[in-house]
Amino acid sequence: MSSLYGGVGIPVDSQMQPLYPCFIWMDRRATKQVEWVREHVDLARLAAITGNGVDSYYGFTKVLWLRDYQPDVWKKTRYFLPPNAYVIERLTGELAVDHSSAGGISVAYMTSGSANGCARRWTYSAFPHR
Repeated sequence: MSSLYGGVGIPVDSQMQPLYPCFIWMDRRATKQVEWVREHVDLARLAAITGNGVDSYYGFTKVLWLRDYQPDVWKKTRYFLPPNAYVIERLTGELAVDHSSAGGISVAYMTSGSANGCARRWTYSAFPHR
């Protein structure tokens, strides 16, 4: 199962139970959230943190959509898991998300300094406060 679906994934609760269908790359319902981000967020900082632009393709705007239109689901959501991470967690009980998926969700960013010239770190600073 690939993580290259380009979406935010499956919102799950603290017991890893799905709360809402998976958001995939071609889900474009977050157009209002894209407009809001462009008007209210420092786009250079967002790009520096996530490496992504602002588009409803990326998970960041889908997360905002869920917060805005499904507040009951939002309140229960603990994680957004890419489909492959969800299956891995169900099979092994281990929670693991690859960096390419995390970048699409906007929780990973690159910094210099590792042996290959680029280290990956986790951040949640791009997300709206709960």
